[in-house]
Amino acid sequence: MCPGSFYYKFCNGDPNKVGEDFPDTTQRSCNEPNGLGGFNRTYTRTTASPVTLFYVYNSCVEGGTGNTMNLETEVTIAPNPAVGSFNIVLAGSKINTVVITSLDGRVVRTMKGANSPSMNVPVAGLNGIYLVNITDNMGRSATKKIVLQ
Repeated sequence: MCPGSFYYKFCNGDPNKVGEDFPDTTQRSCNEPNGLGGFNRTYTRTTASPVTLFYVYNSCVEGGTGNTMNLETEVTIAPNPAVGSFNIVLAGSKINTVVITSLDGRVVRTMKGANSPSMNVPVAGLNGIYLVNITDNMGRSATKKIVLQ
């Protein structure tokens, strides 16, 4: 149905938490009070075309479809193939988390970034092809393949 509005709640992590609290009153244009002391996000769809929504958690800052990094220009993983460890370098942002998964979807390693645009990731004991998902401090993510020997 277009135009039409819908309301939703976004919880970052624990679904038992109340969710976003929008502490800054100037950042409330994308939500409204839910009647229980919290807020629900609101979105009005104006077209039948597919839309990807992206907002920074706890704010109304829109990212449009920019929730993924440009793999070619913003993320460098080297060496690839790697033995023992590899390096990740982001251009223009800082690493928040790195998650390495096997091709069957098992998470084999999770690391927190150190508020830095680069990180050395130890991978001793891992062999084969893996996916590396990097999330930056702006909530954007990128996934790249790496071969570990």
